[in-house]
Amino acid sequence: MAFLKCVSAYGAEGVPGQYLERNLLCDTIGDINGLFGANNTLVKSDLNGTCPSVCVGDVFNVFVKNRDNDTFRSADNKFRPELVDNWETTNMRLTCVYVKRDEYSDKLDYALFIPHAKGKIIQPLIASGDKPGILPYNNSLFSSVYVVNVGANSGGGDTVSVNGVNFDFKNKEKFKYIICSVKQANDHGLTVTKSNINSDLLFCAVVDTKSDAIPVAGDVVVYDITGDLKQPDDFVEILPYAISPKGVLVEIYPYDETKDFSAKPIFQLKMTDNDKTVICDDVLAGKYKPITKEVVGHHVFFLMKTAHDDQCLATVRVHLYA
Repeated sequence: MAFLKCVSAYGAEGVPGQYLERNLLCDTIGDINGLFGANNTLVKSDLNGTCPSVCVGDVFNVFVKNRDNDTFRSADNKFRPELVDNWETTNMRLTCVYVKRDEYSDKLDYALFIPHAKGKIIQPLIASGDKPGILPYNNSLFSSVYVVNVGANSGGGDTVSVNGVNFDFKNKEKFKYIICSVKQANDHGLTVTKSNINSDLLFCAVVDTKSDAIPVAGDVVVYDITGDLKQPDDFVEILPYAISPKGVLVEIYPYDETKDFSAKPIFQLKMTDNDKTVICDDVLAGKYKPITKEVVGHHVFFLMKTAHDDQCLATVRVHLYA
């Protein structure tokens, strides 16, 4: 992973507890995606030493290298990559969610980062000991939660509970994570408890800062899937809610914001019955579609019917209107 430069956009360098936004320059967007390893693992990284003062909660705007020249500062010596043409902005950000420093020198050992679209914020918190981890409500519904093992290997019967919903967390090695999707109630915080009080968990709420204006009454269930829009198998999911939706809206948050989704990908919803009955077909991004078929005693099966033409890493957000 080739991380080239890290420059503060504003704020004081390396002040714990103070929100700091930075601009991170890298060779390609693949360097950022490499922070998610195989088999649901967060990858340890010091960003090639470009940002030794990084703190938990720091957010990075991601730029990728376009040309070889290095004129990336304006006359006032403040970082203005948008004023020159050798760096390309992306729709991607990073949030630092965990930092490990040397016990004696405070030198950065490594950090953990979660890549995400600009329309999201990440709220990290460590849950250790026998106390539950609690994140306050911040005027947005939490759609998903990363739960990461940052301690010793979890046990064979370990579970985590997110707002009372239990998730399997057994036999997770260090830095392995699961993604939990939980329906959030207005004005209520997020509470994570664990079956093994000796384990140390990092949990990160993924909060959407973009609101949709689809005028549909009733409850809304939101589910996120991240992967490559050229790989149909990346978007085959059984959504974890037993509801009978009356409508669906799919939004795409690409890491490359230049991509066009007016024609592809095309999604489909099915029932998990024996016949895999289609309940909604030809779903395009950003276009609300009503659902008339009842889902009785089954869950909803979400899949990508027609893939994007080229590689495009993105988060696909599914809104199901009950």
